[in-house]
Formats: sequence, C-alpha cells, structure tokens
Amino acid sequence: MQIRVSNFAMAMTLAVMLMVLCCEKLFAQPLPCPPSKSSALSIRSDTSICLGACLLLKPNSISTDMKSTKTYGLSNILYKPYNYTLGTQVLTNLDDVWSDPITLPFDFCFFGKKYKQCVIGANGNISFDIGLANASEPYSVHPAPFNGPCYNNCIMGAYYDIDPSKGGEIRLATYGTIPCRTFVISWANIPLFDCSSLTGTQQIVLYESTYAIDVFVRHRPICPSWEHGNGVLGIQNEDASIAYTFAGRNGVPWEDSNAAYRFTPNAPPDLTYKWYDNSTGIALASTDTFTVCPTISTTYLLRANFSSQCDVLSASDTVKITVNSIPSVADFVYNIRYGCKQDTVSFQNQSKYSTPPLTGERFLWDFGDGSTDTSRSPKHTYKSIGDYTVTLTTKGDGVCEDKITKHLLIEHTLHAGFTVDKDSFCSSGVVAFTDTSTVTHLYTIAPTYRWIYGDSQSDTGIINPSHTFQNPGLYHVMQIVGNGIPCYDTAYKIIVVDSIPFAQFTMSDTELCVGSILTLSATYLQNGFKQLTWSFGDGTYKLGDNPTEHVYEHAGYFTVKFSAAYNVCPDTTVSQQVLVKPFPIVYLGPDTTICTGSEMFKLQDTQSHVGKNIYRQWNTGDTTIGIWVRHPGLYSLRVKMDGCTASDTINVEKGCYINIPNAFTPNGDGENDNFIPLELLSRNIVSYRLRIFSRWGQMIYDGLESDHKGWDGNFNGVPQPMGAYVYVLNVKFKNDVKEYYQGNVTLIR
Repeated sequence: MQIRVSNFAMAMTLAVMLMVLCCEKLFAQPLPCPPSKSSALSIRSDTSICLGACLLLKPNSISTDMKSTKTYGLSNILYKPYNYTLGTQVLTNLDDVWSDPITLPFDFCFFGKKYKQCVIGANGNISFDIGLANASEPYSVHPAPFNGPCYNNCIMGAYYDIDPSKGGEIRLATYGTIPCRTFVISWANIPLFDCSSLTGTQQIVLYESTYAIDVFVRHRPICPSWEHGNGVLGIQNEDASIAYTFAGRNGVPWEDSNAAYRFTPNAPPDLTYKWYDNSTGIALASTDTFTVCPTISTTYLLRANFSSQCDVLSASDTVKITVNSIPSVADFVYNIRYGCKQDTVSFQNQSKYSTPPLTGERFLWDFGDGSTDTSRSPKHTYKSIGDYTVTLTTKGDGVCEDKITKHLLIEHTLHAGFTVDKDSFCSSGVVAFTDTSTVTHLYTIAPTYRWIYGDSQSDTGIINPSHTFQNPGLYHVMQIVGNGIPCYDTAYKIIVVDSIPFAQFTMSDTELCVGSILTLSATYLQNGFKQLTWSFGDGTYKLGDNPTEHVYEHAGYFTVKFSAAYNVCPDTTVSQQVLVKPFPIVYLGPDTTICTGSEMFKLQDTQSHVGKNIYRQWNTGDTTIGIWVRHPGLYSLRVKMDGCTASDTINVEKGCYINIPNAFTPNGDGENDNFIPLELLSRNIVSYRLRIFSRWGQMIYDGLESDHKGWDGNFNGVPQPMGAYVYVLNVKFKNDVKEYYQGNVTLIR
C-alpha cells in the first residue's frame, strides 16, 4: 500500500523536527551563505568635451561572484551527513516507484532552470520531472548520459536497484533558516534487490541560494547477481546532453563507505548592458560600448544585469560629460620652396578666435614628419619628398580647441633612367637609347638631358638619341637629367662591343697508342667568351676544361674539334686529326705442366703479327716467334708493333712429383690415419712400392700402388708403438722416370 503525505502533514512534521533539532548542531553550508553574489561596475571619470566632439563610453571594469548552474564542478568533501533516520517518511514498503510531487522548501535551480517541486525515486534518486509522480521507476542501470526517466533532469546519489519493500526507510527533512536552508533526502538501510542481506544507506542534500548538491554514502554494497552490481552517482540535464559523474561511479560495479561528493555550480552568468540618459531615463543603447556626441552637458547611466537563469543581479555607474563651446576656428595656408635635397615650407596661420583669449594665443603645429612647433606662422624644412599630413591646433583659455588638417604633397621626382635596344654586339654597331626618366616640371621649366657615350662623344638636349660605336671595347654610357631647380640625377649602362673571335689548340701527340693519354691546350679570344667545347671524334665531349686530357679506347683516325661560343659574336671551331694505333695481341695459351727429364714442347705467339715494324723479345733472350720449353718456370713474350707494346706470361709447372708427409696419426678420427696417401699429395705417378722398417731394421709393411690406403700403423694386426720409422719409396712417373726416396716418418697416437 502506498502512503501519501499531504502538504499540511508534511509541514507539521517538518516543524516538529525543527523544534526537536533546534539544539542539535547542523552542518555548515558547502559554500558561504547567503552567497555574496556581489557585482561591481565602473565607467570613466566625469570629463569635459568641446561642442561638436564625440566620446566613446565603455565599462572600465566589471565583476561579479554570481555563478550559473549551466555547468558544475565536482569535488570530494568530508563525510559529514545529516541524520539518516530523521524527517518525514515517504514510499514506505514500496519498490520501483516515484513519490507524490514533493514541494521544495525553497526554489532550487538545476541546469539553468528553477524548480519548486520534485519527485523521489525508490532507487536512490530524485527527479525534477513532476510528470513522473506515482509512476513506476525503472531499475536498469546505464552509464550517464542516458536518455531515460531515471536519468533525465535527475540527481542520482546513488542510483541502483534497492528494494524499500523489504525494509529500511526513505525520509526527507528541511534544516536551517532562510536563505540558507537545506533539503535532505535519505535512504537508510534499504536492502538490495536479489541480495536482501545487503543494505545501502545514502543521502542527497540540496542547498538554498548556492544551489550546491551534496551526496553522502554511508554504505553502498555490491550485489553482483543483479544488474552486475552496477550503479551511477551523478547529475544529468533534462535532454540527456550533459551529465556529471565521478570517476569509477558511472554504470559500473563499485562499493563506497563513508564517502561524500559535491556538485558546485561554476558557470559565469549571462551579462547584458543598457545605457540611459540619467536625467530623462530614456534608454539609449544595449551594447557595452556607446559613442555619444552631446550638445549640452549630460549624465549617462550604464546598468549591467547578471543572470544565472534563475537569479538576476545588477550593477550600475554614471558619468557626467560637460560640454564647452568652441573658442576658435583653425586655418592655415602654405608656400613651398623646392631644393635638391630638402624643401622649405612657409606656413601662414589664418586662425580666428570668437573672443580674444585672456591668456593669449596658443598654437601647436604637427608637420607630419615627427616634428612640431608652437609659433604662429613657422617655417619647416622637409628632408625628403612625400605626402605629409599637417595639423594645426588652436587653443584658447578653456579646455576646448580646434584643429585643421591638410595634406602637403611635396613631389618633385627626379630619377634618371633609360633603356637600350641592345647592350652588346660584334665589331661595331648602332645603339638606340630610350629615355625612361621621371622628372617633375618645376617653375614651368622643362627637364634637361645630356648623354656621354664613353668614346669621347656626347649629345645634349636629345631625349632619345642613337649612337654608333666604331671599335671593340667596353663603354660606360651616362645619362644626366636636370629639372628647373636645377637639380641633377644620373643613370648608367655598359655597352659591350666584342672583337672578332679566334681559336686554336695544340695536342701532345698526333699519333699514339690505344689507352695512352692525349693532352690538349687551346688559346682563344677571351672577350665576350661564353663556353668552350671539346669533341674528340669518338662520340665523347667535354665542356669547360682547358687544358684537358683524353684517352682513346679504340684504334683509328679521329678528328678533334675545339669550339668557343660567344655571347654576341659568332662561335668559332678549329679541328685536327689524331692517329690512334692498336696494341699487338699477345697470347701464349693457358698455364700448363711438364715432367722434367724427357718432355719438351714448343711455346709460341698464337697471334699473327705481320709487318715490318714487328719486334719480339722472350725473357729467355730469344727473338723468334716460338721457343722450346724443357723445364718448369715462368715464360713471357713482349711484342712491339708500330711503336705499341704488349706482353703475355705463361706458368709452366712441374707435372711429375711426390709429396711425402713426415708424420701421421692412426687414431681412427678420419684425418691423417694412413701413411702415405699418394693420390692426394702427388702427381703423374704410374706405380710405386712403399716399405716401412722399424728402428731395428725389421720390415713391418710392404705395399704397392694397389694398396691405396698405405700403412695404417699396424703390423700383423697389432698397433705399433709411437716413434720414428724408416720408409723406402720407389716411384715411377708417366715419362718413365724412376725416383727413389728414403726417410723417417713419425707415428703419433
């Protein structure tokens, strides 16, 4: 059964509670209360202007302590809750429902709107949406922001599925006095749904005037079997666009004990301005700045309104502007006297006063170039031409003054300049000059011109002359331009007349062998020179090198060309021929072998060199085409043909030999286990006989060429001791030469 509490009964209950608690200590406001909500505004000090002048009015400073609930700051505070079990009980024995509309003891501002009522949810939250009254309250938990009736326009402190029908109590109470009251909603010892052995206790506190929100949690357990133990502690606006939650407390399982949280409004208020005529009260402008041009003395009022969307605070200030009459009219004329480097201007003051000033005339001249003067009609010298803004200020006995500004254009440009139809050519030619000077006519006098061509010739009075340069050379042409002051300016150009070019070159040789270095050196006209090029006739080129070198890779006749390019004059090219002779090809064949004693073979040049200028030289001293070789060694042939020399060398090695080791190790490791492996250490052996004798002369091994293993260190199957043994070896080579070897071999185990 749902219990409804009337407003009258609730008020009586609250009154009794306040009487009971009058002597109890109440906890302090979270912020100073009543909040100062102070504001300050200042404009400029009272001032005076002259009739016809205007003044920009604006606030010099403006401030306020007011905060708006558009945004909130989050903080953890000390755990100091109100009593959880005092106050009027609501929602007794009811689960998952919203209460009747609860009239707040004071208007409460939440996310920019002021509310007079709320509804209390059975699951630890309150809503300012009165349309939820007596409706079912959902219990599903989602991370905020979330668009739902338990989130929109709600304070969740904390929101999770608890079941007041199984025990505990929900109470509300009001403490304090206007304007610093608190509205307290407590959920005390409420069992958790699906975990009724666990209970939660928490409290939401709303503060009058400051609109702060506190949440106190004495104990918030976790029921993992229902909604995964999730819960939310936070606040959310009515369209689910903004939510504030504490870390680790937003739609996740969490547990709290003796914890306290605060939501404090911290947004700046909205600010509007309005200007008034203070004497008539007429509104003049709704902006922060305002330009006034009063014709009589006037006091202006600026009022600034600060709005937190729920409360309004005002600040104002006034400024008095006194209007004075104009005592004078400023005016002047001037005359310019031009100079070459600076110009002098005479200023004639023509200002008039409406009444003669008692303290005498006062003037201030600003000449626009950083200089000033206070005399009545000054002279001023300008050091450069230009457009200057000259200001004359006249001032009488009062604060009013008059000003006049005029533009002073000092312009007598004198800048010499000219162009030419060509500035370089070959041998001789005519140059046309075109004047590009800028000259200002002064005193009705036309500009003057003089041309000096650098070849002892000149012209006077011609604006666009032509001139013939007869001889090669470098000519500095000067133009002199004058104006009516008279002042002069000059311009210069260089005319280049090149000589007819020449070029030649020398070579270190006219005949050379392939691969030899050919050195070349050129001489040519330097005046007007641009680029040189070598062409060697074999498809290769070089740019810019002089002297230079070249190596030909093939034989034949080649035409070498040297070209010099010029800026103006025609390019010139000279050429010579060079004969590149081939090297003779010498090849004696691949390296070979010979068995000493019976063999010999003929070694000869395998190439056919025909001609009168063929010369051969062997390292044996022979000059024939071939030689007979009977012994191993290095043999070389040097062939010189038509002045070019080449050579080749062949290595003739000994083809019949034997190499006998002096020790072996018959230990079965696969390396050097037998004496003697002739097939690895010898060459061209036809047959052999190997005998081994002990130190006492006993023959312990006798082997022929058919025994490829040699002696294995045993005698009649018995391993022989370490030591030195005598071997006798008879060998026959393929050239029927027989050799005899005797020596010692060491057996190592």
